[in-house]
Amino acid sequence: QDLSKTKQKVAVLSLGKDVVKRRNVISVCFSSKTKMARLLFSTLRGLDQQKVALIFVKGIDKEGIGLAIMNRLQRASCGNVVNCLK
Repeated sequence: QDLSKTKQKVAVLSLGKDVVKRRNVISVCFSSKTKMARLLFSTLRGLDQQKVALIFVKGIDKEGIGLAIMNRLQRASCGNVVNCLK
């Protein structure tokens, strides 16, 4: 789906400075895995309050705190995960 044509709010969560600048797209960048882990729940709640329809997250390594982050995202998505790399 072309995100530039959607009227729904969409969010993109990432590590680093991968800012997405598009209409109806909320870009949330975390400076580290530690910060992402600490702020993930409140970020997801905030996006829910803003009525975001779709959330894209660039996956991270499932090692250490990355495993906890990916597990939390998996649970928050109710298993509705799409692997865009395959």
